[in-house]
Amino acid sequence: MQNQRLFIFVLILAIILGIYSVLIYKQNNDIKIHYISRIKALSDSLRVQKGDFVDSLEIVKRQTLASIQDKRVHEIYPEIREYKGGKNLVNESYLISFEKKGSHIFVQLENGTQKKIQPGYKITFLDQFGVVVYELIDYWIFSKMEPGETRIHDEESVYFRKGNPLYYLVEVD
Repeated sequence: MQNQRLFIFVLILAIILGIYSVLIYKQNNDIKIHYISRIKALSDSLRVQKGDFVDSLEIVKRQTLASIQDKRVHEIYPEIREYKGGKNLVNESYLISFEKKGSHIFVQLENGTQKKIQPGYKITFLDQFGVVVYELIDYWIFSKMEPGETRIHDEESVYFRKGNPLYYLVEVD
């Protein structure tokens, strides 16, 4: 039994060292520093634990993969924002905020200029992998907003494909 634990511990340590050696060849120093410190902290916690090392390694693997995926999504979409379940403040041009309630998205628009405007915007919702789960597109062609006017636009029948989004992008004309 003691030999099995020692073997598992040595195996986990070899895996950690393997991951460490792969990270050495990464070009981005920020990634190296982040993952090296994370691996050191995790290997320290593995030494302290006397329980099941395999479960600990699986948790470490999942956390590391999630962190790598999050960094990749941010590299692909630099302007990405975190989607919150309640009210999401945008404050970009005339698009102030949006909020999803049930199957509706309520978008608050405000004309802060001295001229009439024809708003146009697109809100793209993305999952944890950067895959589009819904796009809300609204371009006003036949109507305008008066100076100082505030409107709440109600988009009906909004259903996110493949689960709830974690991020969103905004494009305003």
